[in-house]
Amino acid sequence: MAKFKQITLIALLALTFLKGNSQPLKLEQLKENTFVIKSDGKPSATTLAWSKYPDSWENQIKIESHKSPDTLNLMSAHPFIKSTLNGKDYYCSQRLISLEGAVNFRDLGGYATKDGKQVKWGKIYRSADISKLTDEDLNVLSALHIKIDCDLRGDKEVEVAPDKIPSETERISLPAGSENVGAGISSYVKYMKNEASADSMITAMYSKTDHLQKKYKPMFDHLLSLGTDEALLFHCSAGKDRTGIGAALILYSLGVNEDVIYQDYEATNLYRKASNEQYIKALSTQGVSEKGARRLMAADRKYLKATFDSLKRQYGSVEYFLQLEIGLTTEKVNILRKICLY
Repeated sequence: MAKFKQITLIALLALTFLKGNSQPLKLEQLKENTFVIKSDGKPSATTLAWSKYPDSWENQIKIESHKSPDTLNLMSAHPFIKSTLNGKDYYCSQRLISLEGAVNFRDLGGYATKDGKQVKWGKIYRSADISKLTDEDLNVLSALHIKIDCDLRGDKEVEVAPDKIPSETERISLPAGSENVGAGISSYVKYMKNEASADSMITAMYSKTDHLQKKYKPMFDHLLSLGTDEALLFHCSAGKDRTGIGAALILYSLGVNEDVIYQDYEATNLYRKASNEQYIKALSTQGVSEKGARRLMAADRKYLKATFDSLKRQYGSVEYFLQLEIGLTTEKVNILRKICLY
């Protein structure tokens, strides 16, 4: 129960933190199969339904709720709620997925796009390391219908911490740009003697774009091949840098406002707060200054901006990079948005 109290606190903070998720309905998990739903409108004028599937609403289950907030018992690890108000449908779910063996595992859905649509809940998930998942965690992943697991880590990282995934999920290895990651912290210590040098190293890392095509094009190809009620997961070790850039490119291609993309990136600071403190303490025993370690673990929007700025300098725009290197023609963008947007 203590675990779910912590998750609820994180969820409440995240609702304030992620302004891009300004929908009239909010869902928070209290404990297993128990959720609290809140509505910004008049509950009596809102029709509610829920489903275990992101795409299939033919067998949706009606929710009898005439107050806000209201406590609901929904037999699902990750239910999707549809509210209909004045003839318009809105969708919501909880962002953070509760797992014993992983942190920063979250749904990339819910964000509004610039043309008034919404990223589908339950189609795209991002995470940190998933090598320590429990059997119960694997049951949750199975319930999420994850078809593809895009592992963005290098071979050395994978060797010491191989993914644990359901038998029905296919793992795709995408190590480009991560070949030297996992070789040991000693090779980076000289860059983290102080805050300034660590900051410079991280900015330089985010500015490198020569590996992005090999790393992320297969991920987009698999997104484009997702079928009805199938989902994709992508992750690295911390779920911050390589995963953060991947999430940013996906959200950008779907038409999400750039400021909201930065908010999703910075949310890692919230979801990894406890884990980061542990890691910072461990780094301090290896010759890394505390300030340098904090820079290393920080999801600062200026880092992600360095990637966007580098793409804009080289290609003229992020859109042209996505078209030229990722293969997102106008036709494929339309297909992607049909798959991933409400």
